[in-house]
Amino acid sequence: MGRPLKELVEAAAAGDAHAVRELIQATEKRLFSFCLVLCGDVSRAEDLAQEAFLKVLTNLKSLKKPEAFIDWLFRVTRHLYIDQIRKHKDSTSDLDNLVAESPETADIIAVHQTLSQFEPEDRWLLVLVDMENYSYKEAADVLGISEDTVRTRLFRLRKAFIEKFSKA
Repeated sequence: MGRPLKELVEAAAAGDAHAVRELIQATEKRLFSFCLVLCGDVSRAEDLAQEAFLKVLTNLKSLKKPEAFIDWLFRVTRHLYIDQIRKHKDSTSDLDNLVAESPETADIIAVHQTLSQFEPEDRWLLVLVDMENYSYKEAADVLGISEDTVRTRLFRLRKAFIEKFSKA
């Protein structure tokens, strides 16, 4: 088992190249999954994850709370994605190719396709709470909204998700 995430962040911030590699390995699957949900496109998700890691690792010394690394990584990723949307208004997707390559992922792809029908803020909230298991407070902190807003929006979003998913 590897070092705790907080320890990896501290060591990476201090310039330990091995800790940087371990930190990436420890978080890359979660980040890619988050990026895939945001983008709906494998290639764009890979690019977004790479850009997010580059930005976060370059600014790692500015992170005040190493234990908040994942929240910070997701926040940075979300902002980078918003910037990409503003620059590129295309919404092409590689999800059909992914299904063809690996039919057992069809359910996962159906979830991603359903999520893509939601506005980015709503999609991020669903991902953080229902896929990444963030508490309402943690999701509220990441998104910069109140816990009550999280509760209210999740109630509405979960109902809408079930309706859209059942039609897929």
